[in-house]
Amino acid sequence: MSGRPVSETSAVAFQVFVSSSYNVTSLDPVVYDSIIYDTGSGYNTTTGVFTAPVNGTYMFWIQLGIRPLRYYPSTSIRQSGKTIGSGWAAYSSSSEGAVSATCVSHLQKDEEVWVQFEEFRGDIPTPVTVRSGSYVGDPISYFGGVLLTMD
Repeated sequence: MSGRPVSETSAVAFQVFVSSSYNVTSLDPVVYDSIIYDTGSGYNTTTGVFTAPVNGTYMFWIQLGIRPLRYYPSTSIRQSGKTIGSGWAAYSSSSEGAVSATCVSHLQKDEEVWVQFEEFRGDIPTPVTVRSGSYVGDPISYFGGVLLTMD
């Protein structure tokens, strides 16, 4: 058997969101500062990093509501510095867009996963605004993950 189903005692799942729109100007992790759900206490709202509490196969997903002024940088889900999922949004006339991605990966205990923009073009120093909500106040920038099977 390649993995054990997750039991209640080993459940790991989180869903976090951006509570207030902010500008991103670096390749640091996007910080989702508010927790909707976090069983296993793996997500850090200060650093924007999820740390695997156990070895296993995990599924991750993101959505980012963004407002760039002249271009949309690609966005990735990173595991220990390596891209494991990515998304890209094309320029629109409204100057707003959304990036989403989903992926599955195996993590060792204490391995880290985060979301970051892949590039900022040197000729366009404009930041990208990560948006916090829609017109009705629902979160539109969120990051989540769940342990599918534990080793």
